[in-house]
Amino acid sequence: MSARPTIADIARECGVSQSTVSRALRDHPSISEARKRSIRTAAENLGFESRISARTLRGEGSKLVACVVPSISHPFMSCLIERLEAEGALQGYHLMVANSGGSPNAEKTIVKGLIARQVDGVFFIPSSFESSAFRLCGSVLPTVVVTLQSPEWPSIGTSHEEGGRLVAEHFMESGRTSCLLVGPHDDEKFRGFEAYLESRKVAGFRVERLVADGWDEGLTASVQANLLENYDARSIRRFDCIFGNNDLAALGALHALQDLGIVVPKEIAVCGFDDSPWARVSRPVLSSVAQPVSLMVRSAFALLQRLMTGETIPPGERSYSLKPHLVVRDSTYLGK
Repeated sequence: MSARPTIADIARECGVSQSTVSRALRDHPSISEARKRSIRTAAENLGFESRISARTLRGEGSKLVACVVPSISHPFMSCLIERLEAEGALQGYHLMVANSGGSPNAEKTIVKGLIARQVDGVFFIPSSFESSAFRLCGSVLPTVVVTLQSPEWPSIGTSHEEGGRLVAEHFMESGRTSCLLVGPHDDEKFRGFEAYLESRKVAGFRVERLVADGWDEGLTASVQANLLENYDARSIRRFDCIFGNNDLAALGALHALQDLGIVVPKEIAVCGFDDSPWARVSRPVLSSVAQPVSLMVRSAFALLQRLMTGETIPPGERSYSLKPHLVVRDSTYLGK
């Protein structure tokens, strides 16, 4: 046995699963009182109490929830964390933030720490729904996915496809006919964008892609450099609009267009996604799809609290998709 006992050690000692140990230490109603007592006794005998609070072993809860995000420097993530922290304070919880960098290996380390700390619950933005660390977290601790929707896991997300449709509709109504999509190869926002064009049976609307991915300010510089490497002032003009999968990508495109002497939005319109604070301070100010962050946070906390109390939540109440809205600003608005 390791020098620092873990949930797995307690599970082996008691002959139960790690998720059963976790639920017992959180006083989950699905675990019998006799089983809870035996698990807590084993935890104390193994010295587990030295690494978590005694009040957690007594089943009183830690009043600590965690938020696992791919990047704390991403402007939208920063806003989300701030709102979660404020909502948690209102509910009597402290928020612990963990930065995964979008790495499955980092997620493994983080989740092991969260299980050891026996946090009451977790908000998670996983690198993938297939991530082994995310799936472990969801099986051991009350876990709610935020910003993304999953039919399998408790989740509160924004319809990214709907956001893409809003951008496509806006570009079409503005008379645009050729768009460069800047972002990951497979992105729900871009699927929504193209689905709108297909539903309207639009003929002659050209769509091309520039693949770019990232979670921090480095994405802006990367997109700017990639555009300048692949296009010059003449070739870029075959597009009259650009849609970035987030505001960082859109700002990189905006900077590249300015370097090439392109007038935005007269020659090329630019739209982002997330409506982060950076969108409101760029020049020109950036049009962007806004996610309902306040509603998302309130809904996520309400769902997590139901999970933390051990409530069995019906399938129809475990996953919600919220509607985004488009904020039109100078980067796409030509005026009258």
